[in-house]
Amino acid sequence: MSHVSSHPVSFEDSSRPRTHPNGAGLALEVTAVGARPSGKMVTLHNPLESLPLTRSRDRHRALRREEFCGDVLSRLQSLEGLHVPLLLHRKARVFLPLASLYDLRLDTKDNSVVPILLDGLRPNDRIRLNVQICHRDGFPALEEYTRHAELLGNETGHTTLEVLLVRVEERRPSADSGQRCCAGLEHKARESVDISASCVKCILRIQRPSSRLLRMVWVDRAVGEIRRRFAEEIAKGKPLVIRDEKTLSGRVHVGSLRGIAIHGLIGQVLRAQNISCIFKFELNDFDPMDAIPATLDHTQYEKYMGQPLYTVPSPREGHENYPMVFGDELKGVVEPLGFPIEWYTLRPHYQQGDFNDVIHLALDHAAEIRAIYKEVSGSMKPDDWYPLQVICEKCGKVGTTQVTQWNGKTVIYECKKNLVQWAEGCNHRGEISPFDGHAKLPWKVEWPAKWKVFGVTIEGAGKDHSAAGGSRDIGKRIVEEIFHYPEPYNIPYEFFNVRGKKMSASKGIGASSKEIADLLPPKLLKLLMIRKAPNQPIDFDPEGTTIPLLFDGYDQLADHYFKRHPNPDTDSARTFHLTQIDFPTPPRNIWHMRFSLLSFIVQMPHIQLLEEAEHVKSAKLTVDEIQDLQERTFYVKQWLKKFAPQEYRYAILAKSPMGFSVDVETRRALEEAKKALSSVEWKGEAIHAALHEVKRQTGIAPKNFFSALYQAFLGRQSGPQMGWFLSTFSREQVIGRIEAIT
Repeated sequence: MSHVSSHPVSFEDSSRPRTHPNGAGLALEVTAVGARPSGKMVTLHNPLESLPLTRSRDRHRALRREEFCGDVLSRLQSLEGLHVPLLLHRKARVFLPLASLYDLRLDTKDNSVVPILLDGLRPNDRIRLNVQICHRDGFPALEEYTRHAELLGNETGHTTLEVLLVRVEERRPSADSGQRCCAGLEHKARESVDISASCVKCILRIQRPSSRLLRMVWVDRAVGEIRRRFAEEIAKGKPLVIRDEKTLSGRVHVGSLRGIAIHGLIGQVLRAQNISCIFKFELNDFDPMDAIPATLDHTQYEKYMGQPLYTVPSPREGHENYPMVFGDELKGVVEPLGFPIEWYTLRPHYQQGDFNDVIHLALDHAAEIRAIYKEVSGSMKPDDWYPLQVICEKCGKVGTTQVTQWNGKTVIYECKKNLVQWAEGCNHRGEISPFDGHAKLPWKVEWPAKWKVFGVTIEGAGKDHSAAGGSRDIGKRIVEEIFHYPEPYNIPYEFFNVRGKKMSASKGIGASSKEIADLLPPKLLKLLMIRKAPNQPIDFDPEGTTIPLLFDGYDQLADHYFKRHPNPDTDSARTFHLTQIDFPTPPRNIWHMRFSLLSFIVQMPHIQLLEEAEHVKSAKLTVDEIQDLQERTFYVKQWLKKFAPQEYRYAILAKSPMGFSVDVETRRALEEAKKALSSVEWKGEAIHAALHEVKRQTGIAPKNFFSALYQAFLGRQSGPQMGWFLSTFSREQVIGRIEAIT
């Protein structure tokens, strides 16, 4: 979900400010505090309509206005406003996106004010707004940047809350205005202020946090919130339990790696801060087989459809069963990333009775669970529906059974022939104990049950699960109301897209985690997964420039960490450190050859790689640097062979192209270049300077001059930096090639 979108308004009794998953903006909590009848309607107008933007920001506004008009289920309902029913003693929370507050880089000269209009208020109607700035990464600012204001309606029928986004500047009314305003709010958090009925406008000025706070690496903000929420458990030395899972119905797609990396990185940072934690990753082998991968013989595996995955035999030797073919592959991909993971399969926990208590609770409270489904998602379950799937005693299938009765000890079930489209039941009716692995809970009940069973304190999920009315909202209600366990700390995260499309095993879009991992060394794969905040999508195109830019980005982060950059940035340095496989061990300071340069050199048969690397570095390479160069060379060659766009592919012509000619102006410039190159020091920098001096003196257009040289050697209009490129040939070769085209 884009960081400019928002979930529909939800009503909750809790007054604790919520971290919004959708990026920068204002998170507002609107509460009716007067004795007005319930159902009072107030309209919150879209602040984007009046957000002042300079000319350079127009493209941001156009983009985000387009995104703002997205589907009604996941975004605000209109550009004009959102009607919020204010129920007595209840709260409405809504997120008003502000085109990514800090992406727009408002500065102190803008004095930018975003008005939020609340229409429909009458004199003495009172509401309280809890206003919280959210960063572009979706996390709220620190507590001191949360402000509260209590507003009263007035004779005009509306009240305006104006939020200054730039600096603290208390606005006081003039002495003769006779109005009361919210003086001093920038000094005290959680302060409520009454506004008289005659006050049409209340100015709430919110200090913009420092750039350091704004740009803090997302994992450090998340860990800070975790430390505050679980301060008591941490003080007692109780391990925090981080959990994630993947159902092993086929090859694990690369999109699933993002959840592993997010949870794993949080575990690494917690451990680096001496906070005890366990990262448990579930290889789910107990779900029913509901699809057959295209790589398998459908006629051979069709009979297993609907059975628990662990009962399906492996198509390959060396694996326990069908799901562990994919589980073992996933472990092989993830283990080089260095995350502290405890792997487990689900089946033993059902069979040894770990789920018995939650199964009993779910069956005892089936009516309440049906009500939660209806209230949260609108899903209607029949009165005889129970949240359980039994393994049929006759055919062994779990995806085709439906429980119809529960007597406190056993359930009565039916294996229905046409319950699902992907498997066929046997019509057997039976009675069985639901405990000790004879049955499993359905996903939306099983997920919160796992939080209880495994004592989970931290578990995020993809945005599809975290959408309003989705499985996360249902799970929150079930775990708190049925299982009496608190919802774990949530980290909603966006999709992993390939060429702009969500990774999806069911649609056959994208690539497996193994295939993508094979394209990158572990530390680059880790960087790919963690460099963006969880609420931002990752776009990956192996046939585009993603891989070269990823390598170059890693090198730039290293420059910040080792202070080789002229303006070292602490967040970039922190990201580089987090990317290391052996984090928190400090990384070694080694020289890297840029990917783009290396991709050219390996295609030049006349260049000796190690010799050229030492020439570029201006020093001998260390053992670590040679190993890094060899590793990069492997991945560069692989990318060139399989994915590189045409503009990255080069071949030196054996001789100047046939039929190639230049105009008079270009010929004169090339003659001057030949003279200059005959005596210049044969180094890239000197050659570069000489060519640009020729260009300046002759007045030739750069495109005409340099494209002629590229044509002479490469048969194309462009190429690498010309001075360095020519320095890889001998002086005689270069002058001879120029003579051939003049």
